[in-house]
Amino acid sequence: MFKGKWKLWVSSLIIVLPSLIGLLFYDALPAVLTTHWGADGAADGFSGKDFTLFVLPLVLLAFHWLCIWITFRDKSNKDQMDRVLGIALWIVPFISI
Repeated sequence: MFKGKWKLWVSSLIIVLPSLIGLLFYDALPAVLTTHWGADGAADGFSGKDFTLFVLPLVLLAFHWLCIWITFRDKSNKDQMDRVLGIALWIVPFISI
């Protein structure tokens, strides 16, 4: 079994942290939020407040857990497991913040 369960829980909490913070300021947020910026730094993607605060983090969380599951299913890379697991654990939380 996975020895670093706490790392999985911490990384999962980081992914949903923006949602929790968004709940605190829910009434003050505009109805439409920017969700993507182009290479030039200009906003080019917009979503509703509810979608941005609840659906996007849940999709990222599901993707995160899928990455972890796939990493553990790959028995051929046991020698690289710590490095691969470290990348799998922290890439999605990094992106979500």
